[in-house]
Amino acid sequence: MKKNKFFVGLLFFLTCVSTKIFAQGYRLYFQEYLAENLYLIHPAMAGVNLSNTRFNFGTRTQWMDLENSPQTQFATFEYQASAQNTLGVKFYNDINGYHQQTALYATYVYRIYLNDEIWNTRRMYPTKNDEIQEVSFGLSVGSQSRNLDSSSWRYRTNDPLLTTNETQDGFMGINVGVAYVSNRFSAHVSVHNIALNPNKNSSLNETTVFDTVGFKHLFASLQYEIYTDSGWNFEPSVLWQYLEKTKETAFDSSLKVYRLFPRGRLWIGAAFRQNNLSAVVRNNNLTQTQYDRHWTPLFGVNFGRLKFAYQYSIPLGAINMGLGGIHFFNLGFQP
Repeated sequence: MKKNKFFVGLLFFLTCVSTKIFAQGYRLYFQEYLAENLYLIHPAMAGVNLSNTRFNFGTRTQWMDLENSPQTQFATFEYQASAQNTLGVKFYNDINGYHQQTALYATYVYRIYLNDEIWNTRRMYPTKNDEIQEVSFGLSVGSQSRNLDSSSWRYRTNDPLLTTNETQDGFMGINVGVAYVSNRFSAHVSVHNIALNPNKNSSLNETTVFDTVGFKHLFASLQYEIYTDSGWNFEPSVLWQYLEKTKETAFDSSLKVYRLFPRGRLWIGAAFRQNNLSAVVRNNNLTQTQYDRHWTPLFGVNFGRLKFAYQYSIPLGAINMGLGGIHFFNLGFQP
């Protein structure tokens, strides 16, 4: 039975690798990873705390009071083929007005256990008695693209170069990462877009072969679990990310508080993000420098094999786009 499951998972993995679909471009990730899904940003975290399969689905909506506001959908699938081998698939689709960015990545993770205890439960989270200690290495390969839909635009000329909807950039990318995970402390480092290659649908230079200069997206994060005997647990964490293309950096600091109950756990928390980019704005006849900062209150629950999470990011500063923040919903299932 285990051998049949392995071949089914391998077939699914290879099918996803060969599928021609594309991914989003270069920009900082939001804080969806705080919904107990670090695989979104770290390839090596696919399959952590997993003994079978896991699905995660999420949707993000920005500025709900504005017409055609940005929306993004996420989906991840993880399958533990054996104790040391995990396969994963990550998909996201981003729509912002006439622009659409989509992605599909397939992931392979090799895991090394540093003690004799191997995770063997269908719980979606560790406890203080599990004594987990492991190092994992992740490799993701996928296709990426951006598309501009100009078919509904009104032009004064019938120039076919302007009126056709063929503005698309596509390329294949490679992401790598390494992670150390225990039931108390974890550390993760990843590099996205370590190599890029334009595909035949791309308007980029067709002679470029796996360009490794200027496109990398770096991540580093730490988490620490504080357990108590009263059923309350605490998790401070930090994340740093850097975009080579724009020299943009962001730093997240967060704290989550967990309350255990017989069939699961509840959590609440908050995160703060500081971006290094700034803009000079005028407010009430005063000129000031405004940075990209926001707070993100969050809530979640694990109940049996289900997980639900909600986040709301509140922009800080005198000048904001729209009256609403950023809503994110996540639903996870571990059969």
